[in-house]
Amino acid sequence: MNLQQISIIIPVYNVEKYLPECIESVLHQTYKNLQIILVDDGSTDSSGSICERYAEEDDRIFVLHKKNGGLSDARNAGLSRATGEYIYYLDSDDFLEPNTIRILLDCMHRTQANIILSNYYYQYADNEKAAETVFQEEVVLNNRDAMKALIEGNIQTFAWGKLISSEIAKKYLFPKDRLFEDHYWTHFVIGDADRIAIVPQALVYYRQRQDSISYTFTLKRLDVLDGWMNRKAFLEQNYPELVELCEKRYAEQYVNLAWLVLTRMKRDRGAAFRKMRNYNRILKLQNYADGETRKLICALDKNCFIYAVQAVWTRMKRGHVV
Repeated sequence: MNLQQISIIIPVYNVEKYLPECIESVLHQTYKNLQIILVDDGSTDSSGSICERYAEEDDRIFVLHKKNGGLSDARNAGLSRATGEYIYYLDSDDFLEPNTIRILLDCMHRTQANIILSNYYYQYADNEKAAETVFQEEVVLNNRDAMKALIEGNIQTFAWGKLISSEIAKKYLFPKDRLFEDHYWTHFVIGDADRIAIVPQALVYYRQRQDSISYTFTLKRLDVLDGWMNRKAFLEQNYPELVELCEKRYAEQYVNLAWLVLTRMKRDRGAAFRKMRNYNRILKLQNYADGETRKLICALDKNCFIYAVQAVWTRMKRGHVV
């Protein structure tokens, strides 16, 4: 029996502290027919040499060194070298349970799904972990139901942690120079799949780092707004019955994003709020929100001070820490 090859694509940038654990977790997979593509995206620490050291020890590893171009560019570069029948993206500070690939591939064979994903763990700095287990049993969805689950947040937008047929994965590159690039990508691959399956096991450890790109709050984080617009346009064309649900969900996320701008942004806060208001002039999210969410959106549309007062008051009423 010929075992199908799985291409695991790992973009690498200045993660010398975490990279060995990531690579070791892949090398120790119980499923062995792997092509492991390490894309060194212009690292300035020892990450590149760590990649080379592992490549010398295991001929399944291919290392690509390139000029820094960002996470999307690194994933795309890895995808262009992938020869496996299935693609699996893994971030270089995360790591896997030993049976991850075998469990996902077995599910793919059993269900004939094009995409398989799993529950996952949040991995914290003190080695504490917390499982994110939305699905308690194996579930198989058509692309419409999977798209609904994506909008509702039951399927995560993350590119990592999904075993995807190569036929689908190779159609969709990640947009360069965008933060939250997954928001421009996930709906396309799900929409192209006949079946999407979810296994109940938590198989990926998603490391929570305060120095990570996604945790650091800069104006680039508002790239997510363009990602939302991209997804809304896709839904209008392909799943019009889900557009209203999407806008309601975005109203909630818009309010959460505004709070992060207010409390965690050190520079460019005014520019960020202006961009958010311009975005809302197009979508008018207050029309899809109710209660406190609607009040907060309307307050932000007036000015930052009114929003700040309303946001603090709302959180105090809800018993949240301000």
